[in-house]
Amino acid sequence: MRKSYKIRLLSALIFVFVLYIFSLSGCDNQEINTYYSTRHVLSGMNNIDLEKYEEAIADFDKAIKLNSNNASAYEQRGLAKLGLGFYQESSRDLNKAIKLDPDNAYAYKLRGFSKHHLGFYQEAIADYDKAIKLDPNNTPAYYLRGSVKYQLKQHFLAIADFDKAIKHNPNNAKAYALRGLAKSQLGLYQEASRDLDKAIALDPDNADTYKLRRLEKSLRMQHEKN
Repeated sequence: MRKSYKIRLLSALIFVFVLYIFSLSGCDNQEINTYYSTRHVLSGMNNIDLEKYEEAIADFDKAIKLNSNNASAYEQRGLAKLGLGFYQESSRDLNKAIKLDPDNAYAYKLRGFSKHHLGFYQEAIADYDKAIKLDPNNTPAYYLRGSVKYQLKQHFLAIADFDKAIKHNPNNAKAYALRGLAKSQLGLYQEASRDLDKAIALDPDNADTYKLRRLEKSLRMQHEKN
């Protein structure tokens, strides 16, 4: 109890000291709010890293209350809501982040992910297109756009995106796995098998990849029977 009191007292003294420094430097309330808003964003990002999404959202709420134009706060709150599966709420936050910062490739990529999970596939592709236009080296955007195209049975287009994702990151196991599955849908079974073997070699602990390889073998066996 005594230790907790000392910690609170120390925090209060630090807070007073920071305010004193701000007053000496001639900072106004808006600058002070911006400073503390940024601190809440950093705290929220740390909570996201720890997968404490609800605590992260509380941090971003505080950041936005202090500075309603903090694009990073909306972006990161959208990310935290993605972690909880709140796709509609995430999209609303990312809409705001993009409105405040129209050149934010990361926000477009996140919104594309939300739209994909909401079933708005063409809107998701449009967001990934924008993310890639703003950042041509955005490896996750190529992979995610490819996954939407695969779901739409646009297998050649999906493979082209997976090719680009692998070019930018040769260790992208997920891109190899889905490229393999797309190739199997086109009857390219040997290439598909090589891609899935590569995916397993890169990420041998991923159970989903083994499921995809079993699916690929099932498709190949059906083809051979016919």
